[in-house]
Amino acid sequence: MKGIRKSILCLVLSAGVIAPVTTSIVQSPQKCYACTVDKGSYADTFTEFTNVEEAKKWGNAQYKKYGLSKPEQEAIKFYTRDASKINGPLRANQGNENGLPADILQKVKLIDQSFSKMKMPQNIILFRGDDPAYLGPEFQDKILNKDGTINKTVFEQVKAKFLKKDRTEYGYISTSLMSAQFGGRPIVTKFKVTNGSKGGYIDPISYFPGQLEVLLPRNNSYYISDMQISPNNRQIMITAMIFK
Repeated sequence: MKGIRKSILCLVLSAGVIAPVTTSIVQSPQKCYACTVDKGSYADTFTEFTNVEEAKKWGNAQYKKYGLSKPEQEAIKFYTRDASKINGPLRANQGNENGLPADILQKVKLIDQSFSKMKMPQNIILFRGDDPAYLGPEFQDKILNKDGTINKTVFEQVKAKFLKKDRTEYGYISTSLMSAQFGGRPIVTKFKVTNGSKGGYIDPISYFPGQLEVLLPRNNSYYISDMQISPNNRQIMITAMIFK
């Protein structure tokens, strides 16, 4: 099909198994932790959209199936306006609801509830852009050279810490169906999300429509299988698998 690319993924998974800059999709999660995982083999085919209209058509078709309530829609729209108002407290509490402000807790419960209706109908590739803060205080001020290129020495240190390990995001994960949304971001993650995983296309109710946004649940873990520097030396390209 025009505008859609099929990608073959071969990586290893666990056997047991961000504050935005201008919009909710660009996140810098600082309450994520990396740890070594047990590895088992995994291989499958994933759909990647390369055409905006194809992506919109697919996404809108999915959204019509959800049947979200008005309160659920409003909670998601609130999140997309400024994700830090929800993700900030969640990350600070490492995903624990205790201690959240009452108004935020109410929205968290509504968003959580919405994921009972939103699931991926097929294996799919999603993208997220991040600022250097994604790498944590150890690297965020050192990963970029003054000219905006990636510091290769620091990048090797980053790889040693995160590559071939899993990572947990305590906030919700905002992604896009297409990588073009993040051309100016220094870090771009390519997520492999499997059929049946919780997640939904929310662009029709986003405060910033047009970003082809797909929202994934909080307390999600993912395995970082690859980290590379882009050919122009201005982006770190991460490949990761979301755990169900």
